[in-house]
Amino acid sequence: MNINNFQNLDLEEYFKTDLKVKDLYRIRFRDNFSCRICDKSVKDNLNLTVTFKCPINLEGKTYDSNLWTLCNECVYIHKNFFGKNLNPKIIEKVFSEKTGSKRLKVLFYNLPNKNISSNILESIAGIKNWKKAIRKLKNKDNLDILWISQNNIFEKGYYIFKTKEN
Repeated sequence: MNINNFQNLDLEEYFKTDLKVKDLYRIRFRDNFSCRICDKSVKDNLNLTVTFKCPINLEGKTYDSNLWTLCNECVYIHKNFFGKNLNPKIIEKVFSEKTGSKRLKVLFYNLPNKNISSNILESIAGIKNWKKAIRKLKNKDNLDILWISQNNIFEKGYYIFKTKEN
């Protein structure tokens, strides 16, 4: 990935899917017509969007496992995390790693003492057993990764990598 291209990236284009209507329906159906981050559903009068967990420009694939249903508010949060909160050099480092576990490790090392939602970690890891990968990082690599339960900002809680200095 070219860092300069990322800095000039149109986020709408970045998360855009060119999926057929039947594919979009299949993903929404799989996700129970609910947002995978906040769990709100069409019953709550929400517009739902199928988007990439890991954007195509960052090595994301058009596999069902890389697609999820989000409400507009959560799409905005997800886009902001990738587009505004992450330095393009960090993104490049993270997605240069071949395994989900290594991507998580690089992310934590580059974002010490930052609150990271589980949904973002799932997106970056791109693997089904991303929580197991975090446990291995904690146990095998002795990373001080903490799970903080829900609060007003993170309804589902978040993870944080505590460095020795703090």
